[in-house]
Amino acid sequence: MNKKNVVAATVGSLAFAAILGAGAIYAQGGNLQTNDLPQLIAQKFNLNQDEVQTVFDQYREQRREQRQQENQQRMEENLNQAVADGKITESQKQLILQKHQEMQAERESETFDPGQGRENARKHHDEMEQWAKDNGIDLESVIGDRPMMRDGEFGGRHGMMRGRQ
Repeated sequence: MNKKNVVAATVGSLAFAAILGAGAIYAQGGNLQTNDLPQLIAQKFNLNQDEVQTVFDQYREQRREQRQQENQQRMEENLNQAVADGKITESQKQLILQKHQEMQAERESETFDPGQGRENARKHHDEMEQWAKDNGIDLESVIGDRPMMRDGEFGGRHGMMRGRQ
């Protein structure tokens, strides 16, 4: 096994112990942040902190990509159902998918400021309401009382229906 695999295996098998230790620190009044975990693991098990951080970063990226794929699939299923129920047309569905891709690209751009969470959510909410109105899409009938998607998708934390949750 190469060194990266050893680090990954070590981090994976010992993360639970580090989390327990981190919990003990927090319970004793410490101010522990999630970003501190790679450093704590590296220190506790005498590992290279940069390598541990790399493993954490790779894991986060894999999870982010997996969530995006799951969200995309769920959104398409919901839109297909909305078309089948006669709530939107196929062309409106395509417009929604296109707008979703635009929003996703904006979130991933360098100009998107994640530190402006509430402002971004309000801005996107207002823009999406106007966009839907301009395209003859009744968001309430498509989305209903529950969000269509989760994290980062229509209706999620950064999505178009944030203000109605």
